[in-house]
Amino acid sequence: MIRSTIAIGAVLVAALAASCAQAPVRGPAAIPSGAQPWRSHYEALRSQGQRLLDVDPARSLVVIEVRRGGKLAALGHDHVVASHELTGFIAPDAGVAEVSIPLSTLTVDEPELRRAAGFPGQLSPSDIQNTRVNMLNHVLDPRRHPFVAVSVSQVPARSGPATVEAELMLNGVTRPEKAEITIEPGTERMHVGGRMSIRQTDFGLVPYAILAGGIRVEDELVIRFDVVAGAAPKSR
Repeated sequence: MIRSTIAIGAVLVAALAASCAQAPVRGPAAIPSGAQPWRSHYEALRSQGQRLLDVDPARSLVVIEVRRGGKLAALGHDHVVASHELTGFIAPDAGVAEVSIPLSTLTVDEPELRRAAGFPGQLSPSDIQNTRVNMLNHVLDPRRHPFVAVSVSQVPARSGPATVEAELMLNGVTRPEKAEITIEPGTERMHVGGRMSIRQTDFGLVPYAILAGGIRVEDELVIRFDVVAGAAPKSR
C-alpha cells in the first residue's frame, strides 16, 4: 500500500474567502511522535536490504484545484493550493510507498500554478493571505490532523499509465479513492505523476460557503501530483 501522506485535505481551502477579516493564523502544529507510523516500517525494510527510494521534496509537488460554485460564483475566485514539502519512501520491489505532507506549510495561489490550472488573473497578496488564514483556521485543523495520508495498493512495477486504488486519510477519516497515475520506474530513481478527485463531504468536511450558499466552494477537489523518489545518499 502506498501511503502517500499527501496534504490534500487542506485544499478544501475556504477558497472563496469573501470575508476579508484577517484572523491570526494558528501557530505551526507540533508533530505528534506517532503522526508518521509508516516511517519505522520503511526503515525496517531498508535495514532488511530492501531497495528503498526516498521522496525528493525539491522535485515533488502536489496541487489541489479548488473551484467556486453557487449563483454568485462570478463574485468569487477559483484557488490553487499546493505543497512542496513531500517526504517519504517508495519500496519498488515491495510495491509500496509512503509520502507525507504537513498541512501547515501549504501555499495558496502561486502565480505559475494558477496559470497551469487555467485560472485567470492573479489575486492580491491580502486576498491570498486571507484565503490561507481561512483555510487553516476554519476549514482544516493542523493541530489535530497535521498531515493528509494516501495509501495505494499494488503499485505497478512497469512504466506507463495505470489506475490504482488509493487509501486517503483526511480530517481523521480514511477512505478508498481511485487515482490515475503514470509511472517512470528506474533503478536509482522513480517518477510517479497523476491525478485524482475527491469530495470534501466524504471526509466529514463542509464546503466553505457564504451569502447563504450564493458563493461556495465546490464539493469536488481535483488533485494533481508529481512525486520523484531516488536512492538516499550513502552515509560515510
